[in-house]
Amino acid sequence: ADPAAINIALDPGLAFGTGSHPTTRLCLRWLDANLTGGETVLDYGCGSGILAIAALKLGAGSAIGVDIDAQAVQASRDNAGANR
Repeated sequence: ADPAAINIALDPGLAFGTGSHPTTRLCLRWLDANLTGGETVLDYGCGSGILAIAALKLGAGSAIGVDIDAQAVQASRDNAGANR
């Protein structure tokens, strides 16, 4: 186990975004390498909310998730609540 790892409680429900898709992993790596603290992050097409949640855990000041799919919005809200 990596002691520097950030753990995210995640239930994607019917939404996209478990962290296993290559584009999600690429975005997670980018957030880890580029966030310095206090940023506002927009997760457009948020799916499960994984990127917004990760951004907050990495020090972003705020994160906003947007999705056209109502089930994704609900999954994001549930996952955000599980990661407070």
